[in-house]
Amino acid sequence: MDLRQLRYFLKVAEEKNITVAARALHVSQPTLSREIQNMEREYGRQLFVRRSRSVELTDYGILLRRRARDLVQMADELDKEMLSVGREVVQGQVTLSVGEFESFAVLARAAKRLREAQPGITFHIHSSDGDVAEERLQKGSSDFALLLQSRGLTRLNTLPIPPGETWGIYAPAVSALASLHSVTPEIVRELPLIINHRPGLVSLFGRWVGTDPDRLNIVSSFNLIYNARLMMLAGMGYVFGVNGLMRTGPDSDAVFLPLDPPLRDQTCLAWRMDRTLSPAAGLFLEEVQEERQRTGSSE
Repeated sequence: MDLRQLRYFLKVAEEKNITVAARALHVSQPTLSREIQNMEREYGRQLFVRRSRSVELTDYGILLRRRARDLVQMADELDKEMLSVGREVVQGQVTLSVGEFESFAVLARAAKRLREAQPGITFHIHSSDGDVAEERLQKGSSDFALLLQSRGLTRLNTLPIPPGETWGIYAPAVSALASLHSVTPEIVRELPLIINHRPGLVSLFGRWVGTDPDRLNIVSSFNLIYNARLMMLAGMGYVFGVNGLMRTGPDSDAVFLPLDPPLRDQTCLAWRMDRTLSPAAGLFLEEVQEERQRTGSSE
């Protein structure tokens, strides 16, 4: 199997019709059908279910599509990067896997500055929870990940991104808690909680509360904040998270109450120690370092 076959396969999967895909690829329909059949023989698996006017991916086809997209994208980026080496004008894509953090604004400003200097560089942002972001980084699907330092980021290069994160409780603006300025462990022990599913985070929260995590009244877990917010507004419980994830303020339906005593964390831009950054990713890192200094000096 080669990249040409993967491109053929992805086009058929996209169009769901071999004739249409062949036209888009500028090959004959018999040639394209033969290439797909060769792939199926090579893997010993059927990749498509043939129907009278269309094709549908099998479970094996769905798995291959996911992997093929990554391989083709990395090959395309490699072509751009190799052509850029030694040139003043750099092309390529920088891929970031990020959690939902206010400090991402630093990366956004750095990306804008880099684009102004190097219009041939583009960005792909993959928003996810920390587990998926770190997994994509380790697998090589992303150049960088924005992660919390409390995850224990071993075997990774890290760069702290200001201003850091403050943990607290989100509550509906109409709740009795909304009039408070902060929440103590004594208050939190009595609350129904909606909390990120990561075991390490639950343990961290349990240590702050001063009780075994199993004794916390956790009514729901989540990985991204949007649906957790809807559950909170429905009266399910109170969300444990970092400041800036939900819109709060006079016109909002939610308030943020920092923990007392405070519980703070640091976001870090992480990248693999054993992987050489592409020219585009290297320039982005330099821009982040400069933006980090500007941000730090303005606080």
